[in-house]
Amino acid sequence: MNAIVSRNGQQAHMFVWTCAGGESICQLSGTLRLLDSEVVTANPLLQLYEGSSCSSGDLENQRRPGAKYAHSNVSLGWSLGVRNSEFGSYYDDACSAFDVTDWEGSRP
Repeated sequence: MNAIVSRNGQQAHMFVWTCAGGESICQLSGTLRLLDSEVVTANPLLQLYEGSSCSSGDLENQRRPGAKYAHSNVSLGWSLGVRNSEFGSYYDDACSAFDVTDWEGSRP
């Protein structure tokens, strides 16, 4: 998935999800914003849902670690993980990894 942010403080939203085992959903969402200083901020949210099907809205756990910054022509790697905190579901977890890159001008 690519999210492209243009100049002048505009933002883009990312959203991706997957279902595992017919009952657990890992959802990654967030906002990317280009600041006037040519720095991209990323503010992700990772959520773990679990229920009897992949359409469950039963949120088990989530993690929003706060914003990180990618400076011009630098790639920022990020890994997030959450674990189900419900009793008896200790082995249910979700993880995601992604990169944020601020390419000034054209990509190399």
